Amino acid sequence: MASMVMTTGRYKLFEIALAALIVTLYAASTCEAAVANALKKSYWSEVCDLAKDSEKIPKLALHNLQAAAQSGQAALTRLLRLMAYHEIKRRSTVDNKTAALWQYLAKKTSAELQGLAGSESTTALTATRDAARFQGAVMDFMHLLASTGTSDNKGCLNTAESGTNPVQGHTALEAAHTSCGIDFSDVTPAAETAKLMGPTGPTISKKNGGDANAIAGGATTCNINSVKSTWKMVDDATGGNPTVQPSMGGNIFTVDSTGLKMDALADVTNKAQSHPFIHAHHKATLQLNTPKTQFSEIKVETLGQDPDFQAAARYYLLGKNPTDSSGDANLQSKINAHYTNSVALKPIVETAVDSETIPKELTDNGTQQNLGSITDAGQLLKIYLHYHNANIAALNNRIEKLQEESTKIQTPKTAEDKQKLCDKHHDSKTDCDTKDFCTYDKTESTDKKCKYNATKATANGVPVTQAQTGEINSALDRCTRHKDKANCEKENEGLAAGAKAHCRWIEDKCKDSSFFLNKKLALIAGAFVSLVIF
Repeated sequence: MASMVMTTGRYKLFEIALAALIVTLYAASTCEAAVANALKKSYWSEVCDLAKDSEKIPKLALHNLQAAAQSGQAALTRLLRLMAYHEIKRRSTVDNKTAALWQYLAKKTSAELQGLAGSESTTALTATRDAARFQGAVMDFMHLLASTGTSDNKGCLNTAESGTNPVQGHTALEAAHTSCGIDFSDVTPAAETAKLMGPTGPTISKKNGGDANAIAGGATTCNINSVKSTWKMVDDATGGNPTVQPSMGGNIFTVDSTGLKMDALADVTNKAQSHPFIHAHHKATLQLNTPKTQFSEIKVETLGQDPDFQAAARYYLLGKNPTDSSGDANLQSKINAHYTNSVALKPIVETAVDSETIPKELTDNGTQQNLGSITDAGQLLKIYLHYHNANIAALNNRIEKLQEESTKIQTPKTAEDKQKLCDKHHDSKTDCDTKDFCTYDKTESTDKKCKYNATKATANGVPVTQAQTGEINSALDRCTRHKDKANCEKENEGLAAGAKAHCRWIEDKCKDSSFFLNKKLALIAGAFVSLVIF
């Protein structure tokens, strides 16, 4: 009886021990299974989406750089066309509203070139570099995980949330989710910003991450998905605890006590040291987040807010220092008063200018072209200089002619012809003496009183008719009749100090001082006429 009780007690103890062993083994097996499972598709697919989104950065960078270059070229081309057109039409001066537009186009050209040489290029290239680094780190890790898949249900990426069908290779990875594909073709410009990066970090639905129990399930034997203390990437047999915290896939993944872990990514703003890849990509995305608008035409309605136009408008339209912003509140209304609107301005600065015909002698291809079809800055400058120099030559020629006219004798070719002109004024002493080559002689007969006077003609001055006795009736003859300096200067005797002399001995001749005044006035008038004409 005692023997049976002892046997029963031992049996009970065995059952308890066996149950404890079963629980321990079950717990161990379930823990190992969770650790070795593959990543669920809902997680790794969003990681691919985030990496794919980074491809928009170099596209936007290229778009912005090209827009800057094209804007500078467009502004310079428009400026040179306007300058050439101004010379073609032989306009004299550049008015203020035209000068403001010219300076605006020059400033815009300079600003765009400075941007390309400085901050714009730096931002674009830095963003491109950091986006490429991030995508490369992520996709290299994803390709590694995809390469672990086998046909016997082993691998690190699951094609679903559960089950045992792992992704087998990077081709299968792209087939399972297209965002996992990498575009190796040449970068093309696109005015589209990255969409999956917000103010503080990624905006994907899995941005808060999760441990191995949340992110893994299905296929087994993924050594990367093992606990940090015995991480099988250190030793496949027994595992090992890495000294430095592992960071994989562009700082998206690490390992902890549960196994492979997706880090919390909602805020990466202060993670430059711990998460350099995704932090730099996030920073670059925030800096390069606006497509650049390319300049193509002058838009009157927004000129007041354009920093490239403000300095010119202050100076030419408001009459202020270019840096004086005190009148900027009235700037746009002043602009509207001068240029009306874009619709009204375009025919003046574009349509008329671009339709101007340029002769084949001035084009690079030897054919007649419209000014608007010429885009090469060198050729446009050549056209401008051609007409500019032609206008200067014409102006100089006109000035020379006016100078000649102011000094040469305006008389017929022969003395006989000159006398015929004087013959028209025998009946009027005033009319006769007014002529610069006729003198009225009251002692002559009625049909001979107005005579040609060679001495007077040589002096080439406008006569001042005065009533005189004798044969000399012209004020001009008062001087020209003298053949020596002494008698010439006697005409000035009795004049008050500082008074204008009647006669002067110049170049061995006695000349009326009014001649020199008339000569100077003629030159001034000639120059003025030239400015008006040209």
